[in-house]
Amino acid sequence: MSSRSYFFGPVSRRSFLRTSALAAGALTIGGRTLAAGTAKLKGAGNKLNIACIGGGGGKGSGDCDEFVKLGENIVAIVDVDLERANKKAASLKEKFPDIKVYSDYRKCLEEMGEKIDACTVSTPDHMHAPISMAAMSMGKHVYTQKPLTWCVGESRAMKAMAKEKGVITQMGNQGSGHDSLRRGVEIVQAGIIGEVKEIQAWTNRPVWPTQGKPRAEGEDPIPESLKWDLWLGVAPARPYKAKIYHSFNWRGFKDFGGGALADMACHLWNFYFRALKLGYPSSCMAENSDNFEDTFPANGKVTFEFPAREGLPPVKLVWREGGQKPNDDEVPDVKKFQLERAKENKLPNNGVVLIGSKGVIYQRDDYGGELFLKLKGEENLVSISKHEACSEKIIPITIPRTKNHYGEWSEACKTGAETYSRFEIAGFLTETILVGTLAQRFDKQKIEWDGPNAKCLNIAAVNDHVSRKYRTGW
Repeated sequence: MSSRSYFFGPVSRRSFLRTSALAAGALTIGGRTLAAGTAKLKGAGNKLNIACIGGGGGKGSGDCDEFVKLGENIVAIVDVDLERANKKAASLKEKFPDIKVYSDYRKCLEEMGEKIDACTVSTPDHMHAPISMAAMSMGKHVYTQKPLTWCVGESRAMKAMAKEKGVITQMGNQGSGHDSLRRGVEIVQAGIIGEVKEIQAWTNRPVWPTQGKPRAEGEDPIPESLKWDLWLGVAPARPYKAKIYHSFNWRGFKDFGGGALADMACHLWNFYFRALKLGYPSSCMAENSDNFEDTFPANGKVTFEFPAREGLPPVKLVWREGGQKPNDDEVPDVKKFQLERAKENKLPNNGVVLIGSKGVIYQRDDYGGELFLKLKGEENLVSISKHEACSEKIIPITIPRTKNHYGEWSEACKTGAETYSRFEIAGFLTETILVGTLAQRFDKQKIEWDGPNAKCLNIAAVNDHVSRKYRTGW
């Protein structure tokens, strides 16, 4: 396989694998590749043995709990904050008496590689790819939180590695498991709302206080329980500041996250990215409220242009964040719906509207669990579950359904089945979203984007951020 299929810009595939997967001898552990769904599970009773990386608190703790509910075995909690890791492990000790605690994922993989079937990766964004790549290189199945990666180049590498190793993957955009989202894809692709040429999407994020501000000055003592160097991982070194990065406010920093867009678009874009087969944008331009070197904007707008594809027309997607919302005349049907149904004279905090030649679809929640349809000539938006045009007699079910996004992945790890948000799809979605975060670095400059080659055609400096050089030692 050529290095181009991985595309790391100045960072070669060999260099990436050496710095991410070979750390602590990860690639050599076990000495084999596991074919998806064919290896004998290490857990007794057809249960997965799972290491939860970043599992000490927050979303990582929640991800761990989901697999406990599903009856899988949790064999390790890995967290750079040992206080959180020990507390989480203690809460599971009765059910899993042999559970191990680590601060460094590399040591966990080195020491427990033969006892692990799969890993969850629920760390800050900048460590998703290094950890996931190390685990996949050992043949471990991986469930990685959204956004899948920090940069475009990593998304390419993740997709290629998953395919090469034949492992089962899933990104943590849990709306993918909703019947409503999958039904919405079927409805749009059946042509019910006609040609879609415009999409309006918005979110109230960021809700963390550090975004849209300059970097905090000074340095604070590092808590005894926190391994700050491990928290920084592949990112450039910087001083520790209390309550600024760990454990939640990191999202707005360009070195660690992708701001509001990377945080929420993997949810809010999920339905229509699939339904409209959007693919790569041809251009993208951001209009920021502010421009700080260290953080993404507090609010703003990003406009994406998608070209014609597979017989579908070009699409303009307008994304707003930080409390900005479409004007009433841009989404009049939704405005009327909010007044009549929700008794609110305002749009909700998060939403999506697909504007088609025959009607509109309104997504009223983050995950695609609430979709409403209005065709031209009709008075009101109606749930797609009740609209007569959406009857299964008219539009047959073609996409398999699942009871649980987490369970879909864990079951697929045992059977080799295909997951709905596998890295093949999730990496493509993440990569497209990350083009928007590139645009936010270059305020009010229209980026002309070459998707297949992952490069900006008109602003050379943009390409410096398509991939990243990992910190020395990582």
